[in-house]
Amino acid sequence: MNQNFLKSFLASKAANIKNVDALIRVNDAFAPEDVCNTVAHALPEQFNGNVWFEVLGKPERWSLPVNDRIHYLENLTKACKDHGLKPGMFSNRYDWTFTMGCREKGSDILGAIPLWYLNQDGKANFDDFGSMGFGSWEKPQMKNYQLSTYICNYMIWNVNFYSA
Repeated sequence: MNQNFLKSFLASKAANIKNVDALIRVNDAFAPEDVCNTVAHALPEQFNGNVWFEVLGKPERWSLPVNDRIHYLENLTKACKDHGLKPGMFSNRYDWTFTMGCREKGSDILGAIPLWYLNQDGKANFDDFGSMGFGSWEKPQMKNYQLSTYICNYMIWNVNFYSA
């Protein structure tokens, strides 16, 4: 758990930022129930954002065989929903394909949660999703399209495009 999350959450709310989300770096060494229980109890009571599952192509985060990884993510999704959390998926075409063994691998359970994908092409739109999409998502909710920029003299590390 990032110990700075609560401080950042409170500062964001004090600045009237409406939407504050959390990110779980998925590692299948932990049981889905334990992950979601820990996250649900660590988040502030007034937290109501998405909890994004970060799936990256990092072999050290995956011990399960490739064919069991979708099932793990489905169980993680169900467990987090059971804890009152709103799960979503964060990944990109390359990492998803590397981790799942196939770009199209997905499920109805995963396809029903929001997708936030990464394609830092500098374009604030979803026009690339036909070629950059993956899994069972028909459309994304958010796109990380730029690594960094300055806004009001502050460095913003990731710039995202969002569609309700």
